[in-house]
Amino acid sequence: MFSRGTLFSRVLIVSDEFVNPFGQAAAVTSNFIIDGGLLVDSFSRDARLIFSLLVGAEHVGVTGEEPDEGPLLTSGALAAGLGGAGGFFDGFFGGSYIFIIETDSVGTRSIVEEIAGGLDLGITQINGTEFEIPFSLQSLDLGIVGPGERLLLGYDLAVRILVDGVTEGTFASFSDPFVLDGDPIRTSVTFTEATTTAVPEPGTLPLLSAALLLLGLAVANGKRLVFYCAYVERSAMAVQTALETGLRNSCHIKGGLDAWKKVDGPEESAS
Repeated sequence: MFSRGTLFSRVLIVSDEFVNPFGQAAAVTSNFIIDGGLLVDSFSRDARLIFSLLVGAEHVGVTGEEPDEGPLLTSGALAAGLGGAGGFFDGFFGGSYIFIIETDSVGTRSIVEEIAGGLDLGITQINGTEFEIPFSLQSLDLGIVGPGERLLLGYDLAVRILVDGVTEGTFASFSDPFVLDGDPIRTSVTFTEATTTAVPEPGTLPLLSAALLLLGLAVANGKRLVFYCAYVERSAMAVQTALETGLRNSCHIKGGLDAWKKVDGPEESAS
């Protein structure tokens, strides 16, 4: 039995070895596997078990010299934390998943689940005391980077058990984020030359029939389908609708047409 204190376990993976290899702006995606796990709360009073995964990237521009390991870990943790807000902070992209099991003074349990940036691990309760972290393949949008620009990426996976009362048989087991083909982080990021289509002003649903054709063309050429508009809102709505209808290979430009121009994204005038 454990009373009044904190237990903490953390996996922090950081790398700044990602550079856009193309001569034009590229969409960045992180693809990784969650290999399952288990959260257990057999008995507790006034306690919280918090499982969190923050995945974030900072666009650090065209840089030459890489930072030392100490500053790199600090910067990577910051990128994961700010990027985990799902694009709320300028220059940071990513997502987060937080799952909290909390009990009050008489042992009544409540569950809180928070999702940002589309990172949904889908933890489910399998019996009265156990919660399963299922096996899943995750794909996370890390925004648009200009030619030669570097990306700082951080994965921050942690479990905290905070006890103001007592707990017994409360624990968590999980695996590090990793990918199918080996290295847990260096092979998890892909850069894809972006194909864009403007979102018409009247609405988003009429766009989807055209998007089906455009998506087919994009996939056939090994490219992603990227929506954009002037002020972000409509392109975000279009992507959300597209994802809900199964168009998984689509995203939008955070920051709108302005952001695309700032990273020298190619433009063509309509004839």
